[in-house]
Amino acid sequence: MNWSMPSKTIVRTVGLLLAVGILAGCAHLKPASNQNGKPSAPAAAAADAKEAPALAQLVAQGKLPKLEERLPKKPVVVKPADRIGTYGGSWRMGLRGKSDTQLLTRTVGYENAVRWATDYKSVEPGFLERWEVSADAKSYTFYIREGLKWSDGHPVTADDMLFWGNDVLVAKELTPTIASFFQPSGQVVKVSKIDTYTVRLDFAAPYGLFIQRITHPSAEMIRPAHYLKQFVPKYNKEFVEQEVKRRGLPDVTALWSWVSSPWENPELPVLNAWVVKQGLSSGQTALFERNPYYWKVDPQGHQLPYLDRVVVNIVEDDNALVLKALNGEIDWQERNLATPANKAVFVDGMQRGNYSLTELTLENDNVASIHVNMAHKDPEMRKIFQDKRFRVALSHAINRQEIISTLFLGQGEPWQNAPLANSPFYDAEWAKQYTEYDVAKANQLLDEMGLTARDSRGMRLRLDGKPFLIVFDVSNTGINGVNFVDLVEMVSKSWKAVGVDVLVKPMDRSLLMSRKAGNDHDAGIWSGGMGIDTTVYPLYHMPYTIDSIFAIPWANWISTKGKSGDEPPAIIKQQAEIYWELEKTTDRVKQIEREKELLKISKEQFYTIGISTMAPSYAIRRNDFFNVPNKMVLSFIYPTPGPLNPCTFFTTRVDK
Repeated sequence: MNWSMPSKTIVRTVGLLLAVGILAGCAHLKPASNQNGKPSAPAAAAADAKEAPALAQLVAQGKLPKLEERLPKKPVVVKPADRIGTYGGSWRMGLRGKSDTQLLTRTVGYENAVRWATDYKSVEPGFLERWEVSADAKSYTFYIREGLKWSDGHPVTADDMLFWGNDVLVAKELTPTIASFFQPSGQVVKVSKIDTYTVRLDFAAPYGLFIQRITHPSAEMIRPAHYLKQFVPKYNKEFVEQEVKRRGLPDVTALWSWVSSPWENPELPVLNAWVVKQGLSSGQTALFERNPYYWKVDPQGHQLPYLDRVVVNIVEDDNALVLKALNGEIDWQERNLATPANKAVFVDGMQRGNYSLTELTLENDNVASIHVNMAHKDPEMRKIFQDKRFRVALSHAINRQEIISTLFLGQGEPWQNAPLANSPFYDAEWAKQYTEYDVAKANQLLDEMGLTARDSRGMRLRLDGKPFLIVFDVSNTGINGVNFVDLVEMVSKSWKAVGVDVLVKPMDRSLLMSRKAGNDHDAGIWSGGMGIDTTVYPLYHMPYTIDSIFAIPWANWISTKGKSGDEPPAIIKQQAEIYWELEKTTDRVKQIEREKELLKISKEQFYTIGISTMAPSYAIRRNDFFNVPNKMVLSFIYPTPGPLNPCTFFTTRVDK
């Protein structure tokens, strides 16, 4: 296939020249949308659309404009997975603590400029109608849907993207860390307005991966300027300072974090199907209600969403969440529920709770990725962690089969953070390297390093003779059904058996993120990496983002081209050069070639430690909750269930 692009290539051509398919065996992508820059779904005439009865009443009372005045000129037509839905009811979920907002990002908030299609193999327009790309992949022209409106009825225009790019993205007090999506060459993207609905983004160097990158759920590219400008010091310094003081907040950053949060601020205009009415911090229940200006309809012209509201109960205990599901109080959810240990309980309770289990295929290559901080602030700790022998020893010390049997009911096989067998980057040797449970080998390697001195408890001392303790930061919520605390406790036991002392430190996710950002951690754990295609997010194969826990300061240096962070070793710089070349090209064959070079180094350097492949996962779905596919891919990058159009979900349950 010829992946080269002529000048002003339209949406379909660029659509996904870049990604490897996500579903098993999908090594190539198919184009995203129709030729000549037309949207991937046929347009529906606004005048023919229908609306929820509650909104029709508001129109009749003169409290809301007519539907044809609320919809864009060409509404997006969304085909439900199963059937045309009915209006009413709610979607009930449970949140494990108030900081785990990823549940909301995946369900309520996936309304990007461009988004993954339901097949997970192609990209389609979101709030954009179409886009064009220059021949050198340095300029991207975006066309916003004409007549699109924010949830408060205010028109969405190029000024909103301009505000995001020129006022929010580059203001350090509003955006302390600029995502690598928008500064691939170390220079921040330049955003300029062409006309009312057209914006151009210019990069300093070719950026062939950009369209793929902005499908990421955190790649926000638009802000409601008419509302948020009042909170920008550049425009309203005195008012902003007064608001910080009035609200008792520490600084402008904290104020911005709250006023710009779609999960907290009921006054914030959004493009989501549901608008927050009761935020996460207001109590034990977050409430989202239908957006009357939502810009999507079904094939028969009914304005979406079907559901009136989303109700999220906030619990602090996993058992409370499980109990809600068993009692039939969860309509659809996977996150923080679908653990292997819970499956038998959920199977037994299906009839009583009136729910079923739906199948989820995990895209991650591993149940977990374990990191020691190779860029540690302490020079002695850094010296130990940077020695490959230390990481290999820790890997050999782990009894993976015991972990698989105990925590994952025997499902999965020992595996490093290496691509899966259905990936074009699969390497059988890499997948199994250093996975043998070999205590003697681990001790031999640690002794070779000079870590021979021990304290009275048999724990090894540092090379400088001081006590050697690894404080292992771990989220108390886990991810993808994996209880990280239990897993780390078992890993800790294995490491202590070879004289490496560990203190397991469970903590709230927000604190964990803060400690990572400050490079205050000794060791950490997160879910496995991209098991099929690693070209877009090589998180564990080179220092890339804050999720590259093994060397965040190096990742900062790479993402800013040396403007911040710590300069990494030469081999890391070599990987960075390879990846920068990969980012520039729009030729898929060349992308794969460069990625293989990068992964070869990752295999040799062995930055992170894997545990095992993931067991098939599942989700809870009430039997009266519809348009949720029985099979789907589970991934944050393809934010489950966001690509499957939650706006079409509906229920026949009558709320009491």
